[in-house]
Amino acid sequence: MNIKAVITGITGALLATTVSASELIYEPVNPNFGGSPLNGSWLLNQANAQNSFEDPDLEDLLEENLAEDFRDSLERLILAQLAGLVVQEVFGDDGGALESGVNTFATDGFSITIDNSGGDTLDINITDGITGDSTDIAIPYFQ
Repeated sequence: MNIKAVITGITGALLATTVSASELIYEPVNPNFGGSPLNGSWLLNQANAQNSFEDPDLEDLLEENLAEDFRDSLERLILAQLAGLVVQEVFGDDGGALESGVNTFATDGFSITIDNSGGDTLDINITDGITGDSTDIAIPYFQ
């Protein structure tokens, strides 16, 4: 056979086939960038599986310090009681349970001064015992 005839035949066969194409559409995988929200947990699991970082301070955070936990629990209870007294003072029918005038409550971590000596507001000052930062709150009476 003639090489020219073979090349012409192959070229003719290639030109005779139809070629179709469409445009490519990018669809993100990450839900933060518009991908499917169902991919979120899969991506997080993959990232956690590949994460080889060990936090050196994790052991310190997990150590139990019962004295600190007890102190924190007491401070949370005191704050909850004071919050209840403030709410009762502002919204209560009997005028509240706080003594009239300036009431001060203090621990090592904070100091709270509640002034209900009169006027239209209940004034609360919270002072951080460690940094010395203070926050003032004025709550109007709703009676």
